Order: sequence, then C-alpha cells, then structure tokens
Amino acid sequence: MTPVIELEQLVKNYHLEGQTVRVLKHIDLQIFENDFVAIMGPSGSGKTTLMNILGCLDTPTSGTYRLSGHEVDRLNRNELARIRNQEIGFVFQAFNLLPNTSAIRNVELPMIYAQRSKSERREMALGLLEYVGLGDRIKHRPHQLSGGQKQRVAIARALANDPSLILADEPTGNIDSLTGEKILNLLEDLHDEGRTIVLVTHEEAVGSRARRLIRIRDGQIESDEQQGSRQEMVAG
Repeated sequence: MTPVIELEQLVKNYHLEGQTVRVLKHIDLQIFENDFVAIMGPSGSGKTTLMNILGCLDTPTSGTYRLSGHEVDRLNRNELARIRNQEIGFVFQAFNLLPNTSAIRNVELPMIYAQRSKSERREMALGLLEYVGLGDRIKHRPHQLSGGQKQRVAIARALANDPSLILADEPTGNIDSLTGEKILNLLEDLHDEGRTIVLVTHEEAVGSRARRLIRIRDGQIESDEQQGSRQEMVAG
C-alpha cells in the first residue's frame, strides 16, 4: 500500500537571535490511506511545526516529504498552492472562516480557487452543509453561528474538493466538551467513509478517539501505537 504521507529523515531548524534551534529531528513517518491519526505532545514538542509541514504551510530544512506520491520539496509555489487546495482539507482551532461571508460562500471558496463552475460549487456546498447538519444555516455569517457550528462549516469547507487528506489542528480547542464530542463523532464518520485524517491535540480524551496515536517529544517521535476501532471502544 502506498502511503498518503511519507517522511524520511525530516529535519526542521529555526534561526533565532543568531542561534539554530532544531524543532524536528530526523522524523521518519508513514501514514496510509484511511488512517485516523492523532499527534500529541507537550507545548514546544514540535507537533504544530510537523502539522504545518504536512499541510505544505512550511518547508523542512532537510529530509523528504512525499504527499500522495508528490515530492513536496520539489514543487514550486503554484504547485504547492494546488496541492493545498485539492489534496488537503484544513480544519483549524480558530475556524478561519471569512467573517463577512455566508456559510455557503465559505464552503464554496476552495472550489472557486479550483475553478469549478458556479452551479457545481453551489450544489456541492449545499450537500456538504446538509451533511454536517447545517442545511438550515447556509446564509448565516460566522458571527451568527455557535463555535460548534463554525467548526462544522470549517469541516464542510475542508471536504469541498474531495481531498485525500484532512488535517485538523486542535479541532475541539475553542468549543465546549459536548459540542467537541459531536465534532469528533463527525470526524469518525468521515474516517468510516474512507477518509485519511490527521489531527493534532493536547487533550488525551481527543487523542484516544483516533485509531493510531503518535506522541512527539523534543522534536522526535516518542511512540506510535495502534488503538481500537470505534466498535471496539463502544464494546469496551
């Protein structure tokens, strides 16, 4: 099976006040199609830097990153933009919705960049908002939505171009625990439908919902363990 994500000896350094700070240290990692992975670690462990590299928002200092067979470090700016738009769906802790734009227009936005027709965008966005339970909120702007509703709009937007990978950075961080449970249920549904999901979290309860748990500390992978399926967890 070909990995969706493949990292080989990945290193990331930052230069601060004349000193080199090594944030990621020779990371080797494979994530396969339909994996549901949680990445956990304390503050400063490198998990956010790793997520930014996986999302093509940052570049490694050395090593190799392949995403769906593409060697990311060999892509130019336009090719990276296309990869981010069509291969990756992002779900952020802060939602990152356009504030003066309706829910449906927020969901349509990645499809505009992908140059899909207006009718196709509208049909797809309506279907995705129905899927996440917001078919009656399509004209609402972010300030008219609760935190959980904003995150569901963000998940619908992440699915707009049928990406091979969904990256979720602290997806329950800005919502209450009950609403967070609903968001995790939605991510589990997406996984059950065949999606590949990688989420970063500092919450043990959130990490336990993934099928695979990777712990990172001091820029290195400390452990990488398989966890039970949803059915096994319910049965337990």
